[in-house]
Formats: sequence, C-alpha cells, structure tokens
Amino acid sequence: MKLLFLQENPMYEALGVHAIAGFVKAAGHECDLLVASDEEHFDQKIADLKPDLIAFSCMTRQQEWVISTTNRLRERLDIPILLGGTHPTMYPETLGHCAADYLCVGEGEFPVLDLLNRMAEGGRTDNIPNIHAKVGGKLIKNEIRPLMTDWDDLAFPDREVYGRYPFLQELPLKRFITAFGCAYKCSFCYINNYREVYAGKGKFFRRKSVSRVINEMKRVRERYPLKRIHYVDDLFSLNKEWLNEFLPVYTQEIGLPWSANVWIAHMNEDMVRLFKENGCVGVTFGVESGDEKTRIELIDKHLPNDIFIKNCKYLTDYGIPFHTGNIIGLPGEGVEKAYETARFNRQIGATSTRAGLFWPFPGTKLTEYAVDHGMLSADYSVEYFNKGIYPKVKHEQVDELTVLANIFQLVAKWGWFERVSRVLLKWPKSFIVQTIAKLVDQSYWYHEAKFFGVLNWSGIKYYWHIHRSLAGMRRFGTNPEYHKDGSASERIENDAQGQRPSWNISKEDMDRVYEKTRDGIT
Repeated sequence: MKLLFLQENPMYEALGVHAIAGFVKAAGHECDLLVASDEEHFDQKIADLKPDLIAFSCMTRQQEWVISTTNRLRERLDIPILLGGTHPTMYPETLGHCAADYLCVGEGEFPVLDLLNRMAEGGRTDNIPNIHAKVGGKLIKNEIRPLMTDWDDLAFPDREVYGRYPFLQELPLKRFITAFGCAYKCSFCYINNYREVYAGKGKFFRRKSVSRVINEMKRVRERYPLKRIHYVDDLFSLNKEWLNEFLPVYTQEIGLPWSANVWIAHMNEDMVRLFKENGCVGVTFGVESGDEKTRIELIDKHLPNDIFIKNCKYLTDYGIPFHTGNIIGLPGEGVEKAYETARFNRQIGATSTRAGLFWPFPGTKLTEYAVDHGMLSADYSVEYFNKGIYPKVKHEQVDELTVLANIFQLVAKWGWFERVSRVLLKWPKSFIVQTIAKLVDQSYWYHEAKFFGVLNWSGIKYYWHIHRSLAGMRRFGTNPEYHKDGSASERIENDAQGQRPSWNISKEDMDRVYEKTRDGIT
C-alpha cells in the first residue's frame, strides 16, 4: 500500500511524518510526501503518484487549508483520506466538518499501520483503536490505545520522505525529539486537552532511551548535513537523572552544538553548568507575561519573577543565549502590560524574543476565561473555527497591540526604543508606522537564523525558498481552478499570509479575529 502525506508549505519537516513514514516502510508499505506550495500541478501530481491513502498531519491554524483541500480532492479523486495531528486530536469533530474518511487521534504510528494493513487485506477499517471512521454518513469513534513507552525496537524515523525538497534536507539544522508530553498545565496550551484524551492510558511524560536517541542522530549524520541540533521536546530539561546520563554520551559520540526548549525553573546553576559543558549554545522558554500575577493566576504558569531573574543570570554568566516567547493582549491586559512584559525581558537579559497577540483556541482554559469575561463571544465553536469563521476578540487597543507585536523584539531589547515606540503608537494606523512595524517584524528572520545557527548559505536558500513558497500559497489561494467560491479563496489567501515559522500573527489574521471595542477589555 502507498501512503501519501500532503503538506501546505515547506517551513518544517514534520517529526510525526518522519516517524510514521519509517514505521510503515519497515512494515513493507510505501510512503511519499508532497508540499502544495512547491508543486505547480498539485492535484495532478497526487493522481500520478496513485496513493492508496492520502494523509494530512494538521496543526491548528492549518485546518482551513486541510479541510478545503480535502473537500476538493474528494470531488476529483476516489482515494481514502486520513486526518491526523494536534488539531484532529483536540477537535475530532473535524471529521464531520469535511470530506475525509478517517481521523487519527493521538499517536499515529500503530493506528496508521493498522489502517494500511486492513486496507491491504480488505478487512474492516471502522474498528481500529485511535481511528475514527466515517461509514455510510455516520461517524464511528473507537477507543484510544495506551501511550507508547518504548521506542528501542521500532523502525527509525524516515527523513527521506522529504527527498523531493533538497533545500530542507540540506539545512544543517536538524530537529530531534527525546521526550513526549509535559508536566505542566499552562492555560493556553493544547497539552491539557491531550492529557484528557489519554487519561488512564499511561504515564503522560515519557522519554526515549539514551541509546535510541544517539542512534537516531548517528543515522541522520550518515545521510544528511548535520551541524546543529535543536531538541523540540516540550521539556528537554525535565529529569536531571536522564540528562546526566545522556549529555556526556552525546558529547562523546555526537559532539555538535545544540539548543533546546526548557522550563526556566529547572535551570539552576548545576543544570546550566551541565548544559554548557556538553555543548549547549542556546535555550528557549516561555515568559508569556511580565506580570507575575497574570502569569501565575491566569496562565497557570507557577513561576515567580525571582526564578526568572535568578536562573537567567546563570544562563548569562555561563554564556548560553536564551530566546523567550511572550503573549500580549491577554484577557485583562493592554498596551501597558505589554510594555511591562517587554521590560521584564530586558531585565532578565533575553538574547532575543518573540511575541504574539492572544489567539483563542476553542476548548483551552484561557479561551474559556475570555468567554466568561466578555472578551470573546460564547459561540466560538470548533465548527465555526473549522469553517474559517472567527468570532471577534474584543479589545479597545487592538490597533496599538498589533503594531507592538511586530516591534516587540526591539522594545524588549532597548529601553530607548520603547520611548520611540510610544510615539509610533500614537498613530497605529499610519502607513509610515505600519511600514516601520513590518520592517522590524521582518528582522525576526535574521534573529531566528542567528539563534539557530543557520546564518549560512544553506540557511539563506531555506529562507528564500520559504518566501517563494508563501507567494506560491497566495497564488494557489486565488486560483479559480481550485476554488469555486470567493470566500474560500479569501480564507486561503488570508491563511497564506498568516503562515510563518514564528509566533507572530499577520495583520490579515488579526483583522479576522480582533475588533476594536470598549467592551470586555483591560
């Protein structure tokens, strides 16, 4: 059987796709992948490859493209379609909102293999654990299987599935994952929904063995350029015992510079020293809000300011750059709170920052809070969300916050730029101000490339190709060959503008979600 993954743009190699591709190939199936923005005749290319199953790995904010593409392919091709990834897991009702045949909830390796095997044998496909199926217009939901705990005997992830796109494979930065799950419950995060989905199905935070991670890296180094590693674990810094075992082995057998996502409370002096002695060249973590009360009580992130100040000093003293994520425009927060967050980033000495306006995802605790406090209309349902209909977030300072999100990185870096920004925010709709904001925002590409060690020829080719792909997405979105109604084209066009490898939400997206009002704000 041939499995074909479809992806909207080439901003990343999806680690879940790698894992499933390697798993099904080892079982004797074929696996391929197409990136829509890089294929001139996308639908025809799909047909030419003659897949037995089409699959999407979908994150939220990609669902509009996935759903519209699924509906279009259903009219043109008689091929079963499977949805998987974080969005379908959080919102399994998505299967009823589109023309897909199956939806995978949670971890996909075993469910997808079971589905391919059943299809090959001509057996039942409506009773596979983790797989929801559409049969005769009815949705059949099956129980979820226990969480995976052991990867040692599984096939290695297959990165060759992206072989059509050498600018991705030649990028010397490669992402790896050593652990799954998270120990914390931030109110804006999808992980709480995952935890509920898998309740009673095993320990939520799990980690691969040291030997498994090292062997995965060796395999990649043998086949591809590899000069820098980033660990995409939600919490690479959790479990010091594992890190004490892993990092010296990594230094001896791999020895490349690396960065990771961490929890700042873990980064005491002993941990920072361990990281530094074993090749760490950067860490990323969330600040979210510079206001301690907001961070603890609203975001459920129980990290007081003094923890940041103390542990960030260790990072600075040991020469480890750190990159922070921040959310502005949170319920109850306006421009002054955003400035407080920027100043806190300056206080802790953040090397670089990113900031995005609060974007409400249905079902998260923070979205429920926004509804309860009048910042968001109560009909913010998944069905609307999947159709690209976004009830408006109410905020009287949306124009100012949109500009501030774009220039946040410089406000957080230099106190004098905060004074400049306050002048700019007096005219947030001015063409000159918005042009300045866009130029500052574009500099994020440079800071990101510098932090991740891709200020090189391969990195330049990658970012140039990303810009070309965004243009391709816009052309695809407005092509009448693919869309029968203007609203669909407009949604895809706006989505194309919003897709980017950073948290920042585009002006087009902001117009869809926010409205200027004096109701339910700071």
